[in-house]
Amino acid sequence: MLSEIKDIHAEFLYLHKSMKDPETLFKIACEAAREQRKSKLNQELPFMIHDSKLPSGQCYLEYPGGRMFLVSPIRDGEDYVFIRELSESEKHQVLARFHFD
Repeated sequence: MLSEIKDIHAEFLYLHKSMKDPETLFKIACEAAREQRKSKLNQELPFMIHDSKLPSGQCYLEYPGGRMFLVSPIRDGEDYVFIRELSESEKHQVLARFHFD
């Protein structure tokens, strides 16, 4: 039991220190986003990608099978106005920028 407490304490100290290091925090966030994306797509659900470079109210939806669309959510947040489908080149640029490739 004492060794378990020491292990938990050591892990806590590592994570606490990591949260102060921007590079480590960035890596943790990227890994979490990759896992969330993988989980959504494996469940046959779309994955939403918010991009601060897009106009307000727009985002990307990536679908299982690889199609990606530029969309604007409708007020209820459950439906979307599909603006256009991204080309393969555009899709790869988005995925690379967000470290999903």
